[in-house]
Amino acid sequence: MARNVRDKLKEAGADIIGVEGEDAGEWVLVDAGDIVVHVMQAGRARALQPRRALDAAHAETASGNALRRGQGRHGLTFRVPGLPMRLRIVALGQRMPSWVTDAVADYAKRLPRETPFEVIELKPAARDRSRTVAQMLAEEARAIAAACAGATVVALDEHGAAWTTRELAERLGRWREDGRDVAFVIGSADGLDASVKARASAVVALSAMTLPHGLARIVLAEQLYRAASLLAGHPYHRE
Repeated sequence: MARNVRDKLKEAGADIIGVEGEDAGEWVLVDAGDIVVHVMQAGRARALQPRRALDAAHAETASGNALRRGQGRHGLTFRVPGLPMRLRIVALGQRMPSWVTDAVADYAKRLPRETPFEVIELKPAARDRSRTVAQMLAEEARAIAAACAGATVVALDEHGAAWTTRELAERLGRWREDGRDVAFVIGSADGLDASVKARASAVVALSAMTLPHGLARIVLAEQLYRAASLLAGHPYHRE
């Protein structure tokens, strides 16, 4: 059911923030920003009492404390509008060469203060002959899901859409207005598990060519800075 709802929402042009509980079976939530579909078994619903949480959120909104949805305990938390959009790069791979970390840090420093930025490095699954590539990617997918919790996900894949910098800036502008955090995911040497790409709001290619992992981080960090400067009207970007 979750997959069907998610696919129909994506066909309608909705950005899928996340899908939770899909494997557990007791409850499923598909979060598409302005639309949330939450289905759970009757016994689970009695235990969690989601109606109380929603009624409390509505009461907060009516009192003037407008809230925005994020992701968290039981699939629903709320975020106060006006908070800065947080950008993160979630990357498989650790101990990058200094030229990579220094370059990414340089672009991070250039970003506006109102745009917090972080890099989350994840340890790739151990390459073991006793396991298939699919099994290793599935393990990495679980770590990626935890690192991207609460954020709109953009998966990087060489077969993804070819965004221009202006398209990236326009997307970031909309997500900022919606009060969303955004996580850009770079996979391991074997790429990303299909589930990561299926649940992402967008799958984007940095280049039609294959880039080394470290260079992909730098290109992405530079493009995020370039898009942010475009939104700010800074002359760094020229067309």
